[in-house]
Amino acid sequence: MPSSSASAPTRFPPKDGGIILGHLLNANGFSHLRGLTQLEEQMCQMTAQGYLGRGSPDRVDALVWALTDLIVDPAEKYQRPQVRTLG
Repeated sequence: MPSSSASAPTRFPPKDGGIILGHLLNANGFSHLRGLTQLEEQMCQMTAQGYLGRGSPDRVDALVWALTDLIVDPAEKYQRPQVRTLG
């Protein structure tokens, strides 16, 4: 079995990403499509003290990474349009 490469890209969990996304989801009335009951069950077991369910909250982790890539990271790079003058 090959070992992992030392040059492989490494990503670290978003700093307070779950908290930021939790606020976004609550504020915007977030809803799930049908078929995501396992994700919803895991989300209901997330508390300020951590995950109260059994095993790993893998679906919630995947949601945090996905929303971080789609919403949080692009928002950090966003700049309000400004008027520039020439000359």
